[in-house]
Amino acid sequence: MLNIESLSLKLYYVTGSDGHLDDRESELLMYTAKVLELTPAHIKGVLSELDKGAVNL
Repeated sequence: MLNIESLSLKLYYVTGSDGHLDDRESELLMYTAKVLELTPAHIKGVLSELDKGAVNL
């Protein structure tokens, strides 16, 4: 089963697959987080961990 955090991680990897995350892709991530009822703090925390390379899928 796919949980919401896992989905947001996968979306991050897809949107950043070209090597960077531009403003439009970032807006898509934040919009998706809102639809999934994640708080902005939650998704920013997930993105922060990804930027540090701490999450392994």
